[in-house]
Amino acid sequence: MLEEDIVARLTEFFASRGQRAIPEDTISTGTKEKPDLAVTDGKTTTYLKVFRRDDLQERNTLLQVALGALSYTAVANRVYLVLPKVQAAVLDAAALRERGLGLLVYDLKTIEEVLPARLFEHGSVGTRPSADLERLRGRISALEQTVEALVSELSRIKSVKLEQLEVKGRRPETPAIA
Repeated sequence: MLEEDIVARLTEFFASRGQRAIPEDTISTGTKEKPDLAVTDGKTTTYLKVFRRDDLQERNTLLQVALGALSYTAVANRVYLVLPKVQAAVLDAAALRERGLGLLVYDLKTIEEVLPARLFEHGSVGTRPSADLERLRGRISALEQTVEALVSELSRIKSVKLEQLEVKGRRPETPAIA
């Protein structure tokens, strides 16, 4: 495979992990720059910045783009830099790890995850809860109502039982305190 096919190969790589590509027009980064690929598993999003050999003529270019990719962490749950395997050695993995960025490397045959990306949790401000979440909330509410009804019924049964014992002239036994 050619290096130009890397986005298609990445799409297949993440599809094998149960993720699908997000359409470009729905990707939001909060900046002008957009990732080269965004994927989701329905719960989390992953943004990828892909470097090709021609992109890496100067070390500063890599650093500038890597710093720009950090802004993706404000909206994506995971962010990866994707580099040709032969040029991955120019990166300081400790610096990426410290900032939570992951690293994928590729050659003509394979794609490998060298450094897993940290999971960034984002609040659900402005997002609509999923149908599954709403269904679970409904079930929890129904269970709470059932428990309240059972507690009420148990309380009623205890009071009826006490009344029956008092009518028969027997006092309920109280447990002895040791």
